[in-house]
Amino acid sequence: MSPKPGTARELVSRVLNHPSGGLQALIDLAKGAEVEWLELKAACYPTGGVFKQGEEEADFQWHVAKSVVALANSIGGVVLLGVDDKGE
Repeated sequence: MSPKPGTARELVSRVLNHPSGGLQALIDLAKGAEVEWLELKAACYPTGGVFKQGEEEADFQWHVAKSVVALANSIGGVVLLGVDDKGE
């Protein structure tokens, strides 16, 4: 197994050039842990479209936006939507 990529550019290159295809590479990546250039977000909208009491659409969007801005202000990176912190 090769070492984890050191930059977001290297990550994207590996995913796009993965011998078994991009989708499988993304699935494998999602099973790993978050690192400084990889953020996993379970959703940008609640499951089934049903908000819990006190939640609104902007709450979900804000969590994604914060991750994107944080990565943009650091070394760059990737936000995978639809994947929780357990890689599911």
